[in-house]
Amino acid sequence: MTRFVGTLVVLLALLAGIGYYRGWFHAESHDSNGHGTVTMTVDKDKLNQDTTSVRQEVRDLGHK
Repeated sequence: MTRFVGTLVVLLALLAGIGYYRGWFHAESHDSNGHGTVTMTVDKDKLNQDTTSVRQEVRDLGHK
């Protein structure tokens, strides 16, 4: 069970790293009046565009 959880954590970290690198996620922090705020946004259009591109490439590989 521990191995499964460890593998899941590594896969999620890898996905988050790739997503941040590809521009799917953006994080911002603000500090006002002694209160820190972190805002995380997801660029759904970029995520969908990359997903569609990967699906098309996989289809093309299947037709060779």
